[in-house]
Amino acid sequence: MKISLFIVTILLWLTTTSTSAKRVGRCPPRPLRLCPLGGEDGVIGCKSDADCKGLEICCPDVCKNVCKNPVFDSQCAHVLCVIPNCSPPYVIDHEGPGCCPTCKLDCTGVTCLTCPEGLVEVYIPGATCCPQCKIPAS
Repeated sequence: MKISLFIVTILLWLTTTSTSAKRVGRCPPRPLRLCPLGGEDGVIGCKSDADCKGLEICCPDVCKNVCKNPVFDSQCAHVLCVIPNCSPPYVIDHEGPGCCPTCKLDCTGVTCLTCPEGLVEVYIPGATCCPQCKIPAS
């Protein structure tokens, strides 16, 4: 009970003492449905946590990113996170592993080409949006 009250106190303090986007928690799971043709009418999107009100965070949804209430994992309830200051082309990632958000490469709108025949694709997570083409090892 004391830990829960402490967390609520910290969250209230964060929302009342700062106008910058200091958000905690993780995005809830994405809905398991497809985006309808033409998108979803009336759904307002977000680009970052700064676009969201209160404690909401910018999360991927069916058709675009939307503001949602964060989910707090029970194993992360005792963790106080330092929110990263991500600079473009990096954005805050609320879905990564661990309790706290991290920075990830923003690959929104990037179209990757396929490798020419005889070369293999090598993906380096977090380094580039698209795989690199390499000569296969013999």
